[in-house]
Parts: sequence; C-alpha cells; structure tokens
Amino acid sequence: MPLRPGQNTPFDIALQDGRSRKEWMLTLSGEPVRDTMSDDANNIYIRNVGKKIGDFDEQRDWRGGMGNEYFNDDPSAFFHGSCYSLAKGHLLPPLKWRYGTGYRTVYSNLVDSKSWRSLYGDSKYITVAVTTGAITADACWVYIRRRGNPSDLTLELCSDSGGNPDTVLKTATVSTSTITDVLSVFYKFDWTGTQALSGATTYHIKLYGGSTSNETSHWDIAVDIGTSLSKTSSDGSSWTAASFSTQIRIVDAEIARRWFFYGDGTNFYTVSKRDTGNSDHYTINSSAFATEITSTGLGAVTGRPILINGTHFFPQGEADVIRRWN
Repeated sequence: MPLRPGQNTPFDIALQDGRSRKEWMLTLSGEPVRDTMSDDANNIYIRNVGKKIGDFDEQRDWRGGMGNEYFNDDPSAFFHGSCYSLAKGHLLPPLKWRYGTGYRTVYSNLVDSKSWRSLYGDSKYITVAVTTGAITADACWVYIRRRGNPSDLTLELCSDSGGNPDTVLKTATVSTSTITDVLSVFYKFDWTGTQALSGATTYHIKLYGGSTSNETSHWDIAVDIGTSLSKTSSDGSSWTAASFSTQIRIVDAEIARRWFFYGDGTNFYTVSKRDTGNSDHYTINSSAFATEITSTGLGAVTGRPILINGTHFFPQGEADVIRRWN
C-alpha cells in the first residue's frame, strides 16, 4: 500500500527505486538518530551558491590560469598544475618542456620527476656535489617552495674538501618579499660576477634557511630520489649522506639575442639575432640538441631567414646584401 504524509500506518519510511514503481515499507526500532559524516582531510569544497541538492560544479573554461584556490573566486581558473587551458571546453596536458642543449655552456642534473625536501631540523643545510666541466658560472637555478614565513634562503657555491662543502666561492639569497606565493618557483640565484669552474673538479651547491626555520616556516627544495649526491646537516659543519640529489642548473652568462627558427620539412635550423656581434647558426635534432654551424661567415642576421631548394638566405639589413649558404 502507498505511504502518504498523515496516513495512519505501522510503517515509518517508504522507499522507491524510481523505475519499478515498487515501494518498500520500513519500520524504525528504538529512537531514530541523525548522524553526519565529513572528511576535512581531503579538502573537498562544494560551491553551494544558487545550488540545490543533486547539483554539481562543472568547469568548462580554464582561461583564468593557475593560482586560484577557491572556485567561487574565479570559476575559470585552477589551483595548480601544468596544462593547456586556452581552448574553451578543453583542458589538455601540455607538451613536456625541456631546455635545449648545445647553444650555451651549462651544467644540469634536472630530471622529469621531482620530490621535495624541507630545510629545517637535521636537514636545515642540504648540499649536492657536482662536477660541472669547464664553465664560467654566472648563476644557478633551483626549484624552491615557500612554507609559512621563513627567514632568507641562501645558496652558496663552494669548493670541495673530502666530499663536503668547503670554501664559499659565491653567495646569493632570496627572501619572502620576492617569493610571495606558496607555489613552487624555478628560481635563478644570480650571484655577483662570475666564477670559473674547472673541468675535472668537484664543487658543491649548498642551500640553507635562516634562524626562522621550523616545521611551519621553512623552505622546500626539489630533489631527485633516483640518485644520491646530496648530504644534509643541522649546523652546516657535520654532514650526513642523503638518498637524493638536489636538482640544479648552473649556467654561463646570458647573451642578449633573439632566435629565428626555420626548416624545410626534414631539417630544422635556428639562427640568432644578437644585440651586438655576429649571429649564431645551429642545426637542431629531435632531442633538442643544437649543433653549431661554424664555417658560414654569417655576419649579423637582422631577420628571419628562408630556405629554398637547399639554399639558406639570411637578411643582413637594408645596407647589406642577403647572404646565402648551402
């Protein structure tokens, strides 16, 4: 029999499945108790503005970009990640980016996968041993992440003594006034001047936080857990081997130049337009490795070249003829 409000019946609850049109009559025993369940640990937020039970949030536009924590603040943005978001109705994974190689002198141990280590307590200091090859080092890039309100983060380029960092050769710092967000940053520690590094010599990149370094206020750095070239220390003098390596990129001085890319469907080339001086000409393979073409007598290219029937034509400005190379 159907159960209706106000009806005199021995049953307390009627259930329907919406398809068979059948009803199940239930009788409650004892004193009914209403309970709720929640899981704050997962940080799930459901927007309830203008919604009713059964409605769900759906996002079809991500043009607002990264860095938005709450859906209500900007329904077109997202919190964190790397994705292509400019096509309405589509959110796609991007191409995996990597630095090209061969066009400047660099030491890099960057890998695709990254883990994080915190600079406080027994690991307030973390160093990584590197053999860079011959390079005139101008700066070092490191993935860093702010937590709370820590003291300045310091990077030191050091010599080696018995597998531990020794004499400080270069120093650079960064503070929370520069790193204002808690999202990770690939940060350039740009020390004063340059430092000549020898080809077969071990050096160290040491990072550490300041006096305010604890569980709630500290810096994190990205590491590679597939190698173990780093060491940790609580005081910067006594070091313990670690099962990871700090991910870094040491670079030579930047050259002010613009790159023009071109090709013929089979081969891929690039040529630079420097602010001052002659241009650079490279071939690039499928692994983004650039090989310099050194015998062209190219001069200063002023615009995008073209390639016709195997011959390269390089504009040299209005006062000079176009140079060609085949």
